[in-house]
Amino acid sequence: CVYMPSGAGSPALNRPEQMRPSPLQMRPPAGSHAAQRRAALDFLTKELRSLEVEEVLKRTLEQQAEQLRAELQRANTRMEQQERRIRMLERELQAEREARRTG
Repeated sequence: CVYMPSGAGSPALNRPEQMRPSPLQMRPPAGSHAAQRRAALDFLTKELRSLEVEEVLKRTLEQQAEQLRAELQRANTRMEQQERRIRMLERELQAEREARRTG
């Protein structure tokens, strides 16, 4: 809402020393406070929802990370067992080859 003083076109009221305050300096109408509060509440509500979504996502990702760490640990354990088994079989194979050569 732009305030236009009466007689705005008269030369006397157009001089800076006699002009009324600009709309930015004037007190806004009472209804705009409610609109500002409503807009602030809308903004804060959106921010809160966003934070809630982020919290759920963070919790989900942390749970997935925990599960993946556990799976990785199991996979590493299986891999170590398989490597031991491979080494054992390689030793058995080597012993068989040596036994055939000397046999």
